[in-house]
Amino acid sequence: MGYLVPRWFLALSIRWKLQLGFFAVTLVTIIVNRWEGYGELKTLINIAKDHHVSGEVILELNNRLDAYLTATLWQSAAEFVILFPIVSMLARLFTGPIKNVYRAMAGIEKGDLTHAVENRSLDEIGILERSFNAMLFNLTSVIRNIDDNGRQMAQSAYQVATISHEIANVSKNEQSRSDEVSNATAQ
Repeated sequence: MGYLVPRWFLALSIRWKLQLGFFAVTLVTIIVNRWEGYGELKTLINIAKDHHVSGEVILELNNRLDAYLTATLWQSAAEFVILFPIVSMLARLFTGPIKNVYRAMAGIEKGDLTHAVENRSLDEIGILERSFNAMLFNLTSVIRNIDDNGRQMAQSAYQVATISHEIANVSKNEQSRSDEVSNATAQ
């Protein structure tokens, strides 16, 4: 990696990484917008001072700047309170299909090949879901073929054992006849 990522971040689930990422973008956007508003008001105050506007107007502008800063803090807090659940919902929406694939893979790891994943998406996650289902189908087919081949081999082994048993019986009968002939000849 060309950059260092804190170890704690690497340990987070993708949902929390998305949530923190969305939240950071929102935070930066809000701060930049508030900073620009502050800069504009400060510029207006400086223009008023440069043009020797009355002290009352400058005082009112400074009061408005203070009010803007106070309102900005409260508005920013309210935006974070409102946006955090929305960001959480979006992160859950994005990571839900990934979790479904993960659960199905965990089932396969335990030997359960019955859980295909529902495919609702046309994006990269949808491609992952379709590929997973295709892999599951192919794996199931391979195992079914192995099972069928195993049954055929068991049948063949049974047939070979039956034939061997019959050959052994025929051989015993021939030995018995041979012994009878030998005894009869000896008498």
